[in-house]
Amino acid sequence: MINPLKGVDIRFQFKTTASSGILIMNRGELNGDFIEVRLVSANILQFRFNVGYGIQVLSQSTAYPLNNNKWHTVHTERNRKQASLQVDTMEKKILDEPMEFGFKKLRLNTPLYIGADTKENSYRDGFVGCMRALQVNGEAMNMMKKVVTEAPYGMTVGCIGKCDSSPCLNNGRCVEHYHSYECDCTYTPWRGIICGREVGVNLDTSQMVRFEFDEAFGRLSTDEETFRIGFITQDKQGLLMQVTDAANKEFISIEMNNNGGILVNFNVGFGFWQVSTPTSLGVDFANKQQHELVVQRRHGGRIVSIKVDDYPEKIDDQWKDYPASTDTKLDNPKWLYMGRNTTTGTGGGFKGCLFRAAFDNNYPLKNLFQDPKPPNVDTAPVDLNLFREDRCGYEEIFPPPEAVEKRRILPTTPPPPGNGTIDNFDAESGAVIGGVVAVVCIVILALVVIGCRHMSRHKGEYLTNEARGADAVDHADLHIVNNQSGQPDIQKKREWYI
Repeated sequence: MINPLKGVDIRFQFKTTASSGILIMNRGELNGDFIEVRLVSANILQFRFNVGYGIQVLSQSTAYPLNNNKWHTVHTERNRKQASLQVDTMEKKILDEPMEFGFKKLRLNTPLYIGADTKENSYRDGFVGCMRALQVNGEAMNMMKKVVTEAPYGMTVGCIGKCDSSPCLNNGRCVEHYHSYECDCTYTPWRGIICGREVGVNLDTSQMVRFEFDEAFGRLSTDEETFRIGFITQDKQGLLMQVTDAANKEFISIEMNNNGGILVNFNVGFGFWQVSTPTSLGVDFANKQQHELVVQRRHGGRIVSIKVDDYPEKIDDQWKDYPASTDTKLDNPKWLYMGRNTTTGTGGGFKGCLFRAAFDNNYPLKNLFQDPKPPNVDTAPVDLNLFREDRCGYEEIFPPPEAVEKRRILPTTPPPPGNGTIDNFDAESGAVIGGVVAVVCIVILALVVIGCRHMSRHKGEYLTNEARGADAVDHADLHIVNNQSGQPDIQKKREWYI
Protein backbone atom coordinates (compact mmCIF):
# COMPACT_ATOMS: atom_id res chain seq x y z
CA MET A 1 0.00 0.00 0.00
CA ILE A 2 1.26 3.47 -0.86
CA ASN A 3 1.60 5.91 2.02
CA PRO A 4 -0.49 8.93 0.97
CA LEU A 5 1.50 11.26 3.25
CA LYS A 6 4.53 10.73 1.05
CA GLY A 7 2.73 11.30 -2.25
CA VAL A 8 3.40 8.97 -5.13
CA ASP A 9 6.81 8.31 -6.69
CA ILE A 10 7.05 5.09 -8.71
CA ARG A 11 9.93 3.95 -10.89
CA PHE A 12 10.32 0.66 -12.75
CA GLN A 13 11.48 -0.96 -15.97
CA PHE A 14 9.51 -3.23 -18.28
CA LYS A 15 9.79 -5.08 -21.55
CA THR A 16 7.05 -6.76 -23.53
CA THR A 17 5.78 -7.78 -26.95
CA ALA A 18 2.15 -7.13 -26.00
CA SER A 19 0.45 -3.94 -27.16
CA SER A 20 -1.56 -3.23 -24.00
CA GLY A 21 -1.88 -4.06 -20.32
CA ILE A 22 -1.92 -2.61 -16.79
CA LEU A 23 1.49 -2.40 -15.16
CA ILE A 24 0.69 -0.74 -11.80
CA MET A 25 -2.66 -0.48 -9.97
CA ASN A 26 -3.61 0.71 -6.48
CA ARG A 27 -7.19 1.46 -5.39
CA GLY A 28 -9.23 2.82 -2.55
CA GLU A 29 -12.12 0.38 -2.15
CA LEU A 30 -14.72 2.81 -0.77
CA ASN A 31 -13.89 6.27 -2.14
CA GLY A 32 -12.99 5.61 -5.78
CA ASP A 33 -9.42 6.90 -5.48
CA PHE A 34 -6.83 5.03 -7.56
CA ILE A 35 -3.55 5.28 -9.42
CA GLU A 36 -2.76 3.32 -12.56
CA VAL A 37 0.11 2.98 -15.03
CA ARG A 38 -1.11 1.40 -18.25
CA LEU A 39 0.32 0.52 -21.65
CA VAL A 40 -2.49 1.71 -23.94
CA SER A 41 -0.96 0.78 -27.29
CA ALA A 42 2.41 -0.05 -28.76
CA ASN A 43 3.41 3.62 -28.69
CA ILE A 44 1.40 5.11 -25.80
CA LEU A 45 1.83 4.76 -22.04
CA GLN A 46 -0.47 6.51 -19.54
CA PHE A 47 -0.40 7.51 -15.88
CA ARG A 48 -3.98 7.83 -14.57
CA PHE A 49 -5.23 8.75 -11.11
CA ASN A 50 -8.28 10.02 -9.26
CA VAL A 51 -8.29 11.84 -5.92
CA GLY A 52 -11.93 12.89 -5.93
CA TYR A 53 -12.25 15.52 -8.67
CA GLY A 54 -12.27 13.27 -11.73
CA ILE A 55 -9.82 11.03 -13.54
CA GLN A 56 -6.60 12.80 -14.47
CA VAL A 57 -4.53 11.41 -17.36
CA LEU A 58 -0.92 11.91 -18.36
CA SER A 59 -0.11 10.30 -21.70
CA GLN A 60 3.32 9.74 -23.25
CA SER A 61 3.58 8.92 -26.96
CA THR A 62 6.80 7.51 -28.38
CA ALA A 63 8.22 7.50 -31.89
CA TYR A 64 9.32 3.90 -31.37
CA PRO A 65 7.37 0.84 -30.24
CA LEU A 66 7.32 0.13 -26.53
CA ASN A 67 6.49 -3.52 -27.21
CA ASN A 68 9.78 -4.26 -28.99
CA ASN A 69 10.91 -6.71 -26.27
CA LYS A 70 13.49 -4.24 -25.00
CA TRP A 71 13.76 -2.64 -21.56
CA HIS A 72 12.03 0.73 -21.06
CA THR A 73 12.18 2.93 -17.97
CA VAL A 74 9.09 4.58 -16.46
CA HIS A 75 8.98 7.26 -13.76
CA THR A 76 5.65 8.55 -12.43
CA GLU A 77 5.20 11.08 -9.62
CA ARG A 78 2.46 13.08 -7.92
CA ASN A 79 3.22 15.71 -5.33
CA ARG A 80 1.53 18.87 -4.00
CA LYS A 81 2.27 20.88 -7.12
CA GLN A 82 2.00 18.54 -10.08
CA ALA A 83 1.93 15.05 -11.52
CA SER A 84 4.50 13.85 -14.03
CA LEU A 85 5.26 10.93 -16.35
CA GLN A 86 8.55 10.15 -18.09
CA VAL A 87 9.36 7.22 -20.39
CA ASP A 88 13.03 6.45 -21.07
CA THR A 89 14.87 9.68 -21.86
CA MET A 90 11.92 11.47 -23.43
CA GLU A 91 10.78 14.85 -22.20
CA LYS A 92 8.75 14.61 -19.01
CA LYS A 93 4.99 15.11 -19.27
CA ILE A 94 3.62 17.39 -16.52
CA LEU A 95 0.10 18.04 -15.23
CA ASP A 96 -0.35 20.85 -12.67
CA GLU A 97 -2.62 20.28 -9.70
CA PRO A 98 -5.89 22.29 -9.97
CA MET A 99 -5.62 25.29 -7.65
CA GLU A 100 -9.37 25.58 -7.09
CA PHE A 101 -9.54 22.26 -5.25
CA GLY A 102 -6.33 22.44 -3.33
CA PHE A 103 -4.08 19.47 -2.78
CA LYS A 104 -5.92 16.23 -2.00
CA LYS A 105 -4.21 13.17 -0.66
CA LEU A 106 -4.73 9.79 -2.22
CA ARG A 107 -6.82 7.55 0.01
CA LEU A 108 -5.63 4.06 -0.90
CA ASN A 109 -6.40 1.13 1.37
CA THR A 110 -5.56 -1.88 -0.80
CA PRO A 111 -2.20 -3.45 -1.65
CA LEU A 112 -0.22 -2.21 -4.63
CA TYR A 113 -0.90 -4.63 -7.46
CA ILE A 114 1.46 -5.25 -10.35
CA GLY A 115 0.26 -6.51 -13.71
CA ALA A 116 -3.58 -6.35 -13.56
CA ASP A 117 -6.71 -4.50 -12.46
CA THR A 118 -7.99 -5.96 -9.19
CA LYS A 119 -11.42 -4.32 -9.17
CA GLU A 120 -14.03 -6.86 -8.02
CA ASN A 121 -11.30 -9.52 -8.20
CA SER A 122 -11.53 -9.45 -11.99
CA TYR A 123 -7.77 -9.28 -12.64
CA ARG A 124 -8.50 -8.01 -16.13
CA ASP A 125 -6.34 -6.16 -18.67
CA GLY A 126 -3.34 -8.13 -17.43
CA PHE A 127 0.18 -7.21 -18.45
CA VAL A 128 2.26 -9.88 -20.19
CA GLY A 129 5.97 -9.28 -20.09
CA CYS A 130 8.80 -8.58 -17.67
CA MET A 131 9.28 -6.00 -14.92
CA ARG A 132 12.24 -5.15 -12.72
CA ALA A 133 13.78 -2.43 -10.52
CA LEU A 134 10.47 -1.39 -8.94
CA GLN A 135 10.80 1.49 -6.45
CA VAL A 136 7.90 3.05 -4.57
CA ASN A 137 8.61 6.35 -2.78
CA GLY A 138 12.32 5.58 -2.84
CA GLU A 139 11.96 2.07 -1.38
CA ALA A 140 13.00 -0.91 -3.49
CA MET A 141 10.30 -3.57 -3.80
CA ASN A 142 11.66 -7.13 -3.72
CA MET A 143 9.47 -8.66 -6.41
CA MET A 144 11.76 -11.66 -6.79
CA LYS A 145 11.29 -12.70 -3.16
CA LYS A 146 7.51 -12.49 -3.50
CA VAL A 147 7.52 -14.67 -6.60
CA VAL A 148 9.80 -17.27 -4.99
CA THR A 149 7.94 -17.50 -1.67
CA GLU A 150 4.35 -17.23 -2.88
CA ALA A 151 4.71 -18.77 -6.36
CA PRO A 152 1.84 -16.84 -7.98
CA TYR A 153 0.37 -18.55 -11.03
CA GLY A 154 1.94 -17.55 -14.34
CA MET A 155 4.89 -15.71 -12.78
CA THR A 156 8.51 -16.83 -12.85
CA VAL A 157 11.86 -15.35 -11.91
CA GLY A 158 14.31 -14.43 -14.62
CA CYS A 159 12.19 -12.69 -17.27
CA ILE A 160 12.52 -15.49 -19.79
CA GLY A 161 9.44 -15.23 -21.97
CA LYS A 162 8.23 -17.62 -24.61
CA CYS A 163 9.43 -15.25 -27.32
CA ASP A 164 13.00 -15.33 -25.99
CA SER A 165 13.50 -18.71 -27.64
CA SER A 166 12.70 -17.13 -31.05
CA PRO A 167 9.93 -19.59 -31.97
CA CYS A 168 8.80 -17.66 -35.06
CA LEU A 169 10.54 -18.60 -38.28
CA ASN A 170 11.45 -16.56 -41.36
CA ASN A 171 11.54 -13.15 -39.61
CA GLY A 172 8.06 -13.56 -38.17
CA ARG A 173 7.37 -11.27 -35.22
CA CYS A 174 6.70 -12.99 -31.89
CA VAL A 175 3.92 -11.57 -29.69
CA GLU A 176 3.84 -12.74 -26.08
CA HIS A 177 0.51 -13.69 -24.48
CA TYR A 178 -0.36 -14.73 -20.92
CA HIS A 179 0.53 -18.40 -21.29
CA SER A 180 1.31 -18.63 -25.01
CA TYR A 181 2.74 -16.70 -27.95
CA GLU A 182 1.63 -15.73 -31.43
CA CYS A 183 3.68 -15.32 -34.59
CA ASP A 184 2.84 -12.32 -36.76
CA CYS A 185 3.77 -13.25 -40.35
CA THR A 186 2.43 -10.02 -41.88
CA TYR A 187 5.76 -8.78 -43.22
CA THR A 188 6.93 -12.13 -44.59
CA PRO A 189 5.92 -14.20 -47.62
CA TRP A 190 5.11 -17.12 -45.28
CA ARG A 191 2.07 -18.01 -43.24
CA GLY A 192 1.26 -20.67 -40.63
CA ILE A 193 1.41 -21.00 -36.85
CA ILE A 194 5.12 -20.10 -36.68
CA CYS A 195 5.47 -18.67 -40.21
CA GLY A 196 6.67 -22.03 -41.48
CA ARG A 197 4.27 -22.58 -44.38
CA GLU A 198 5.26 -21.74 -47.94
CA VAL A 199 2.72 -19.90 -50.10
CA GLY A 200 3.09 -20.79 -53.76
CA VAL A 201 1.18 -21.43 -56.97
CA ASN A 202 1.54 -23.75 -59.95
CA LEU A 203 1.30 -21.93 -63.27
CA ASP A 204 0.88 -22.98 -66.89
CA THR A 205 2.31 -20.94 -69.77
CA SER A 206 -1.04 -19.17 -70.28
CA GLN A 207 -1.53 -18.09 -66.66
CA MET A 208 -0.38 -14.98 -64.81
CA VAL A 209 -0.80 -13.19 -61.48
CA ARG A 210 -1.02 -9.40 -61.46
CA PHE A 211 -0.63 -7.16 -58.41
CA GLU A 212 -1.53 -3.46 -58.50
CA PHE A 213 0.32 -1.07 -56.21
CA ASP A 214 -2.01 0.90 -53.97
CA GLU A 215 -1.65 4.60 -54.76
CA ALA A 216 -3.62 5.44 -51.62
CA PHE A 217 -0.29 5.20 -49.81
CA GLY A 218 1.35 7.55 -52.28
CA ARG A 219 3.06 7.07 -55.61
CA LEU A 220 6.25 5.04 -55.51
CA SER A 221 9.61 6.05 -56.88
CA THR A 222 12.45 3.70 -55.98
CA ASP A 223 16.14 3.42 -56.69
CA GLU A 224 16.82 0.56 -54.26
CA GLU A 225 14.72 -2.60 -54.28
CA THR A 226 14.81 -6.21 -53.14
CA PHE A 227 13.15 -8.94 -55.20
CA ARG A 228 12.73 -12.43 -53.78
CA ILE A 229 11.21 -15.39 -55.58
CA GLY A 230 11.38 -19.16 -55.36
CA PHE A 231 10.81 -21.33 -58.43
CA ILE A 232 10.66 -24.89 -59.75
CA THR A 233 10.66 -25.45 -63.52
CA GLN A 234 12.11 -27.51 -66.34
CA ASP A 235 11.44 -24.92 -69.05
CA LYS A 236 14.15 -22.44 -69.99
CA GLN A 237 11.73 -19.57 -70.49
CA GLY A 238 9.14 -17.55 -68.64
CA LEU A 239 8.75 -14.47 -66.47
CA LEU A 240 9.43 -14.93 -62.75
CA MET A 241 8.59 -11.38 -61.68
CA GLN A 242 8.30 -7.96 -63.29
CA VAL A 243 7.58 -4.49 -61.89
CA THR A 244 6.55 -1.88 -64.45
CA ASP A 245 4.87 1.49 -64.75
CA ALA A 246 1.47 1.95 -66.36
CA ALA A 247 2.92 2.59 -69.83
CA ASN A 248 5.51 -0.23 -69.58
CA LYS A 249 8.28 2.28 -70.29
CA GLU A 250 10.17 1.84 -67.04
CA PHE A 251 10.48 -1.65 -65.62
CA ILE A 252 12.60 -4.27 -63.91
CA SER A 253 11.98 -7.84 -65.08
CA ILE A 254 13.41 -11.15 -63.86
CA GLU A 255 13.09 -14.19 -66.13
CA MET A 256 14.59 -17.53 -67.13
CA ASN A 257 17.02 -17.38 -70.03
CA ASN A 258 17.60 -20.05 -72.68
CA ASN A 259 20.64 -21.42 -70.82
CA GLY A 260 18.68 -22.23 -67.69
CA GLY A 261 20.11 -19.15 -65.96
CA ILE A 262 18.57 -15.94 -64.63
CA LEU A 263 18.29 -12.76 -66.71
CA VAL A 264 17.44 -9.37 -65.18
CA ASN A 265 16.40 -6.51 -67.50
CA PHE A 266 16.38 -2.90 -66.32
CA ASN A 267 14.90 0.11 -68.03
CA VAL A 268 14.99 2.84 -65.40
CA GLY A 269 16.00 6.47 -65.62
CA PHE A 270 19.19 6.58 -67.62
CA GLY A 271 18.48 3.65 -69.96
CA PHE A 272 18.30 -0.09 -70.60
CA TRP A 273 20.78 -2.68 -69.32
CA GLN A 274 20.97 -6.37 -68.51
CA VAL A 275 22.57 -8.56 -65.87
CA SER A 276 22.53 -12.36 -65.83
CA THR A 277 23.98 -15.23 -63.85
CA PRO A 278 27.33 -16.23 -65.30
CA THR A 279 27.58 -19.41 -67.38
CA SER A 280 30.74 -20.20 -65.40
CA LEU A 281 28.49 -21.43 -62.59
CA GLY A 282 27.79 -24.46 -64.74
CA VAL A 283 24.31 -24.82 -63.30
CA ASP A 284 21.05 -25.28 -65.18
CA PHE A 285 18.38 -23.96 -62.82
CA ALA A 286 15.62 -25.44 -65.02
CA ASN A 287 16.21 -28.81 -63.39
CA LYS A 288 12.86 -29.35 -61.59
CA GLN A 289 14.50 -28.52 -58.26
CA GLN A 290 13.59 -25.84 -55.71
CA HIS A 291 15.62 -22.64 -56.06
CA GLU A 292 15.47 -19.28 -54.32
CA LEU A 293 16.50 -16.09 -56.11
CA VAL A 294 17.28 -12.69 -54.56
CA VAL A 295 17.89 -9.65 -56.77
CA GLN A 296 18.86 -6.31 -55.22
CA ARG A 297 19.64 -2.81 -56.34
CA ARG A 298 21.61 -0.74 -53.86
CA HIS A 299 23.98 2.24 -53.67
CA GLY A 300 21.32 4.46 -55.21
CA GLY A 301 20.51 1.95 -57.94
CA ARG A 302 24.08 1.80 -59.23
CA ILE A 303 25.00 -1.69 -57.99
CA VAL A 304 23.01 -4.82 -58.84
CA SER A 305 23.42 -8.24 -57.23
CA ILE A 306 21.94 -11.62 -58.19
CA LYS A 307 22.12 -14.59 -55.85
CA VAL A 308 20.60 -18.03 -56.39
CA ASP A 309 20.60 -20.45 -53.46
CA ASP A 310 24.11 -20.68 -52.01
CA TYR A 311 25.91 -20.15 -55.28
CA PRO A 312 28.37 -17.24 -55.56
CA GLU A 313 26.69 -13.85 -55.85
CA LYS A 314 26.84 -12.03 -59.17
CA ILE A 315 27.58 -8.31 -58.64
CA ASP A 316 27.45 -5.74 -61.41
CA ASP A 317 28.81 -2.34 -60.34
CA GLN A 318 29.76 -0.76 -63.67
CA TRP A 319 27.49 2.23 -62.86
CA LYS A 320 28.80 2.86 -59.35
CA ASP A 321 30.75 5.95 -60.46
CA TYR A 322 27.84 7.67 -62.18
CA PRO A 323 27.34 11.20 -60.82
CA ALA A 324 24.77 11.81 -58.08
CA SER A 325 22.56 13.68 -60.55
CA THR A 326 22.03 10.54 -62.67
CA ASP A 327 18.42 9.38 -62.74
CA THR A 328 18.39 5.78 -61.54
CA LYS A 329 14.84 5.69 -60.19
CA LEU A 330 12.03 3.40 -61.19
CA ASP A 331 9.25 5.99 -61.33
CA ASN A 332 5.64 5.27 -60.44
CA PRO A 333 5.50 1.46 -60.65
CA LYS A 334 1.90 0.36 -61.10
CA TRP A 335 1.92 -3.39 -61.83
CA LEU A 336 3.75 -6.45 -60.62
CA TYR A 337 3.46 -9.48 -62.92
CA MET A 338 4.28 -13.14 -62.28
CA GLY A 339 4.27 -15.95 -64.87
CA ARG A 340 3.83 -13.62 -67.83
CA ASN A 341 2.64 -10.09 -68.67
CA THR A 342 0.09 -8.69 -71.07
CA THR A 343 2.58 -8.62 -73.97
CA THR A 344 3.88 -12.18 -73.63
CA GLY A 345 3.27 -14.30 -76.71
CA THR A 346 1.25 -17.52 -76.73
CA GLY A 347 3.05 -20.29 -74.89
CA GLY A 348 5.80 -17.97 -73.72
CA GLY A 349 4.85 -17.87 -70.06
CA PHE A 350 6.44 -19.56 -67.08
CA LYS A 351 5.51 -23.19 -66.41
CA GLY A 352 6.18 -24.51 -62.94
CA CYS A 353 5.77 -23.54 -59.30
CA LEU A 354 6.46 -20.07 -57.90
CA PHE A 355 6.70 -19.43 -54.15
CA ARG A 356 8.15 -17.09 -51.53
CA ALA A 357 7.37 -14.04 -53.70
CA ALA A 358 8.28 -10.61 -52.29
CA PHE A 359 8.99 -7.17 -53.67
CA ASP A 360 10.20 -5.09 -50.74
CA ASN A 361 7.20 -5.27 -48.35
CA ASN A 362 4.71 -6.51 -50.95
CA TYR A 363 3.75 -10.20 -51.05
CA PRO A 364 1.63 -10.86 -54.17
CA LEU A 365 1.11 -14.61 -53.78
CA LYS A 366 0.20 -14.28 -50.13
CA ASN A 367 -2.32 -11.58 -51.09
CA LEU A 368 -3.71 -13.77 -53.86
CA PHE A 369 -4.78 -16.48 -51.43
CA GLN A 370 -6.11 -14.23 -48.70
CA ASP A 371 -9.75 -14.67 -47.76
CA PRO A 372 -11.26 -12.41 -48.91
CA LYS A 373 -8.88 -11.66 -51.76
CA PRO A 374 -7.93 -7.97 -51.91
CA PRO A 375 -9.14 -6.15 -55.02
CA ASN A 376 -5.64 -5.11 -56.14
CA VAL A 377 -4.70 -8.72 -57.02
CA ASP A 378 -6.13 -10.45 -60.07
CA THR A 379 -5.33 -13.31 -62.42
CA ALA A 380 -5.55 -14.32 -66.04
CA PRO A 381 -7.60 -16.31 -66.75
CA VAL A 382 -9.89 -14.62 -64.27
CA ASP A 383 -11.28 -17.91 -62.93
CA LEU A 384 -9.59 -18.11 -59.54
CA ASN A 385 -10.42 -21.83 -59.29
CA LEU A 386 -7.61 -22.40 -61.78
CA PHE A 387 -5.13 -21.05 -59.22
CA ARG A 388 -4.65 -23.22 -56.15
CA GLU A 389 -2.33 -22.53 -53.26
CA ASP A 390 0.66 -24.87 -53.38
CA ARG A 391 3.60 -25.38 -51.02
CA CYS A 392 5.81 -26.36 -53.96
CA GLY A 393 7.14 -29.48 -52.29
CA TYR A 394 7.84 -27.98 -48.85
CA GLU A 395 6.32 -29.41 -45.69
CA GLU A 396 4.87 -26.96 -43.20
CA ILE A 397 6.87 -26.61 -39.98
CA PHE A 398 4.87 -26.79 -36.77
CA PRO A 399 5.94 -25.80 -33.25
CA PRO A 400 6.93 -28.57 -30.82
CA PRO A 401 4.35 -29.42 -28.13
CA GLU A 402 4.58 -27.36 -24.97
CA ALA A 403 4.37 -28.54 -21.41
CA VAL A 404 1.07 -27.65 -19.75
CA GLU A 405 1.47 -25.09 -17.00
CA LYS A 406 -0.27 -26.10 -13.79
CA ARG A 407 -1.09 -24.08 -10.75
CA ARG A 408 1.06 -24.82 -7.76
CA ILE A 409 -1.15 -25.60 -4.73
CA LEU A 410 0.48 -24.30 -1.59
CA PRO A 411 -0.07 -26.28 1.67
CA THR A 412 -2.59 -24.69 4.05
CA THR A 413 -1.01 -26.34 7.12
CA PRO A 414 2.68 -26.78 7.95
CA PRO A 415 4.16 -30.22 7.22
CA PRO A 416 4.84 -32.61 10.11
CA PRO A 417 8.25 -32.39 11.75
CA GLY A 418 11.10 -34.65 10.75
CA ASN A 419 12.08 -35.99 7.36
CA GLY A 420 8.62 -37.27 6.47
CA THR A 421 7.54 -34.17 4.53
CA ILE A 422 5.93 -34.43 1.15
CA ASP A 423 9.19 -33.32 -0.45
CA ASN A 424 10.83 -36.61 0.62
CA PHE A 425 8.03 -38.77 -0.75
CA ASP A 426 9.34 -40.61 -3.80
CA ALA A 427 7.97 -43.17 -6.24
CA GLU A 428 9.53 -46.17 -4.46
CA SER A 429 7.90 -45.26 -1.14
CA GLY A 430 4.59 -44.80 -2.90
CA ALA A 431 4.83 -48.29 -4.43
CA VAL A 432 5.52 -49.93 -1.05
CA ILE A 433 2.66 -48.16 0.67
CA GLY A 434 0.32 -48.98 -2.19
CA GLY A 435 1.20 -52.68 -1.97
CA VAL A 436 0.55 -52.81 1.77
CA VAL A 437 -2.81 -51.09 1.38
CA ALA A 438 -3.80 -53.54 -1.38
CA VAL A 439 -2.97 -56.60 0.78
CA VAL A 440 -4.93 -55.23 3.73
CA CYS A 441 -7.94 -54.58 1.52
CA ILE A 442 -7.87 -58.14 0.12
CA VAL A 443 -7.69 -59.68 3.62
CA ILE A 444 -10.59 -57.57 4.85
CA LEU A 445 -12.68 -58.51 1.81
CA ALA A 446 -12.00 -62.24 2.34
CA LEU A 447 -13.05 -62.05 5.99
CA VAL A 448 -16.28 -60.30 5.05
CA VAL A 449 -17.17 -63.02 2.49
CA ILE A 450 -16.47 -65.87 4.97
CA GLY A 451 -18.55 -64.18 7.67
CA CYS A 452 -21.51 -63.72 5.34
CA ARG A 453 -21.46 -67.36 4.27
CA HIS A 454 -21.31 -68.53 7.87
CA MET A 455 -24.24 -66.37 8.98
CA SER A 456 -26.43 -67.56 6.10
CA ARG A 457 -26.22 -71.32 6.94
CA HIS A 458 -29.43 -73.18 8.28
CA LYS A 459 -28.82 -75.02 11.59
CA GLY A 460 -30.81 -77.84 13.45
CA GLU A 461 -33.10 -80.75 12.38
CA TYR A 462 -35.91 -80.63 9.84
CA LEU A 463 -38.52 -82.99 8.39
CA THR A 464 -38.58 -84.28 4.86
CA ASN A 465 -41.03 -86.38 2.81
CA GLU A 466 -38.39 -88.72 1.51
CA ALA A 467 -39.53 -92.34 0.91
CA ARG A 468 -38.80 -94.87 3.64
CA GLY A 469 -38.33 -98.61 3.34
CA ALA A 470 -36.76 -98.40 -0.07
CA ASP A 471 -33.18 -98.66 1.09
CA ALA A 472 -32.83 -102.28 -0.03
CA VAL A 473 -33.77 -101.75 -3.66
CA ASP A 474 -31.13 -101.57 -6.29
CA HIS A 475 -32.83 -99.47 -8.90
CA ALA A 476 -33.60 -95.81 -8.52
CA ASP A 477 -37.08 -96.10 -10.01
CA LEU A 478 -38.09 -98.65 -7.36
CA HIS A 479 -37.40 -96.24 -4.51
CA ILE A 480 -40.73 -94.63 -5.06
CA VAL A 481 -42.65 -97.80 -6.06
CA ASN A 482 -41.68 -99.71 -2.89
CA ASN A 483 -41.96 -96.82 -0.44
CA GLN A 484 -43.87 -97.28 2.79
CA SER A 485 -45.11 -93.74 3.28
CA GLY A 486 -45.06 -90.17 2.16
CA GLN A 487 -45.44 -90.57 -1.58
CA PRO A 488 -48.53 -90.92 -3.73
CA ASP A 489 -49.64 -94.35 -4.96
CA ILE A 490 -48.12 -95.18 -8.27
CA GLN A 491 -49.68 -97.82 -10.46
CA LYS A 492 -47.43 -100.76 -11.04
CA LYS A 493 -47.44 -101.63 -14.69
CA ARG A 494 -46.28 -104.64 -16.51
CA GLU A 495 -44.84 -104.88 -19.95
CA TRP A 496 -45.74 -107.75 -22.31
CA TYR A 497 -43.69 -108.89 -25.20
CA ILE A 498 -45.68 -110.40 -28.04
